Formats: sequence, C-alpha cells, structure tokens
Amino acid sequence: MKYLIEKYNHQDSLIVISSYPEKNIRYSQKVCAVGGFTKNVIDDFPGRKIIFTTRLGYKKDQIYQENNSLVYRIFKRNSLFSFIKLFLSIKNFTYVKKVLIQFEFSSFGDIFTTIFFPILLICLKLSGKKIYFVFHQVIFDLNSLTEYLGWEKNDWRLPYFNFFLKLFYQINVALSEKTIVLEEEFKQRLLKISDQPQKIAVIPHGVDTNLKIIDQTIARKKLKIENKPTILFFGYLTWYKGADFMIEIANINKKLNFIIAGGPSFTQKRKLHYQKYLKKFSDLPKNLKITGFVKERLIPLYFSAADQVILPYRSMISSSGPLSLAFSFEKPTILSKKLNSYVKSKDFKINLTKSGLIETELFRSFEINKKIILNNKLNLKLIKFSKLMKISRNYEKISKEYFNILQ
Repeated sequence: MKYLIEKYNHQDSLIVISSYPEKNIRYSQKVCAVGGFTKNVIDDFPGRKIIFTTRLGYKKDQIYQENNSLVYRIFKRNSLFSFIKLFLSIKNFTYVKKVLIQFEFSSFGDIFTTIFFPILLICLKLSGKKIYFVFHQVIFDLNSLTEYLGWEKNDWRLPYFNFFLKLFYQINVALSEKTIVLEEEFKQRLLKISDQPQKIAVIPHGVDTNLKIIDQTIARKKLKIENKPTILFFGYLTWYKGADFMIEIANINKKLNFIIAGGPSFTQKRKLHYQKYLKKFSDLPKNLKITGFVKERLIPLYFSAADQVILPYRSMISSSGPLSLAFSFEKPTILSKKLNSYVKSKDFKINLTKSGLIETELFRSFEINKKIILNNKLNLKLIKFSKLMKISRNYEKISKEYFNILQ
C-alpha cells in the first residue's frame, strides 16, 4: 500500500469519487449507470487517477490497479462510517489537490446517507482539496415523483424534502470550484437557487463511439427475435422512465414487436413500493419481451436489432443514458414530451435544425398517444439527428471538456 500511495501521490493525479464498474467492465449490473459514464469520461485523462468507489457487496475492501488508475473499493452503501474511512483514505494523497465527484442520488446510499456528502465536502475543502462536483440529477420539487418514491400525493414530507434538496444543491455549488451538469436545463434550474453562474458549467452526456453497429438481420438471429418491426425500450424498469407504458403501447400495436431491454432498478429493488410496481410486469402481451439486465456484450445486439427506440419518460430529472446509447447506434429515437427541455442545450437545438426535424416530430406525449407509426421519411431524419449527436457528444470530446475545466 505504501508503494501504491507513493506511486499515485503526485500533483498531476486526480481523485475521483463515483460509482465504478468492475475490472475490465464498462456497463455493469452491479453499479448504477454513472459507473460506466465515469469510466468513459476519465479513461483517456492524462496522468494518474485514484478512484474511490463502492464495494459491490464484497465483504472486504478491494484495492487494485487498472490501466492508469488506482481503484479503492472501500465505500459500503448506506454506511455513515464509510464517509470517515473515505476521507481518511483521501488524506493519504497529500499532493493530489483536485477531486472530481460524480454524484447521483442513491449511488452511495439512501437519503439519510446523502446528507453526509456536504460534510465530506467541507472536510475536503478544509484539507486543501479543490472540488469539482458533477450533478447527474437536478430536481427541486418531488411532487411529480411521489409514485416513484412510494409516497402519497401531498405527503407531509414533501415541503421538508424540497427545502433540503435546494439547500443540498446550494451548499455543494458553494463548496465546489466548479459544478458541472449534463444539460442546459439543469444549469437553468441551479441558477434559480445560486447567484454564482460562473461556477456552473454544462458538459453534455457523452456518446460511446466505440460500440459497434451490427447488421440488423444478424442481430435478430443471434437474439432469436422474430424478423418483424421491433421497438426498443432500454433501461431499468422504473416509473419515471415510463417502463410500464410499454405494456399499453404493446397492447395497442399488436403487429409490432416490443422489447424492454432491462431489469429491476439497482438502487430500488429492495423497496416494498418498487416491488409492488414490478408486479405490473407479471402479465405481458405476447408481443412484449423483458430481457432482464443486458450484459455489455449484448448491448450492440439489442440496439442493432431495433427499428426504433422510444423513451416514454414521465419526468426529466437527469440526462438519459439510454438516449446516449441510441445515439451510439445511430437509431431513430422518439422522446417523451416531458423531455423537451433537451432543446435548451445548444448542440441539441442545432442538430435538430440540421436534421430537418421539428420538435413535434421528435417529442410526443406517450400518456395520450400510444400508437406507433414507423414512417420511413421521418426515420431518415431521426437517424440523421442521432448521427449528428453522436459526433457532437462523443466521449473523446466530452473527456477533453472535463479535462479543460479541471485545468
């Protein structure tokens, strides 16, 4: 350990606090989606990285090297003691001044664990560290997410949690050198509670251009999917992503084949209200299949097999990882009207115009209109849009934007 600390304890090193996939894995079932995102962003960073992350259920801590990174698996989810252990471990790296935190609610535990993040930031700040904080979710009002949380409408806890949410964001922005969000919409939300616009930067969700597109016929054959028009929903079975809408959509569009490529939420699967939600998927139409969690090697097959990807989200609380993957595979994608704030992001709006699309062609209300029509002319425009977004948001470019901010 002493040798490893000396090896990585340099001024050009970077400390990263984030969920993180296992060795030689990028998209993992054992961590939330932020894990793959973080690996894509920092892989090409020059210099050494010290990554502090969760233990993945192992009884003991794990410390190992991967590429140019030292990975510390020492954080036990929902453990307050882990914050102390995390801080004491970071203190060993006296020459490393910069700390990049990739934060998503539930990554490190439930709400009462999250309260201790500002305390960790204060301790890091007092020890001379410069903090760069990435919010993967920005939401101030939980009223629209009560079903996702398992609460009743007008629950007595709502005003208190909404107040503390705003306070949480304010404290983290104040303590950070820079606060980074993934869409312009989230910057606009933060500006409502912060008077420091110079501290808030937008770096879009990256697109993985290393994922290979496979011939559609071959992909369907390998997955044993019927060779007919196929619509894909990719991601965890969660209420805010509108996964349950797929049941009604499949019932209405019986001539089409539907796939939900995903399984139970990593962070919610043990909660009683979520287990109740999962019961909705116990009786499925014959033309709808749920795959369970999709292993990394199968991701290209499912996207390549699809004719169209749909995102019937009920709320925009983060930048969508499945949308990023749809761009990777240059897929025609239809988004929920609840996601139309994407157009506030400069590249999104420019590429919308370049592809000849108008907002009503890209966004639709799945709550009202569940009929799926595969229009070749529209699909060509949607494919062009995905290709343009793939270029403008490729991880190589996004990684450089992070690196420039850290300089």
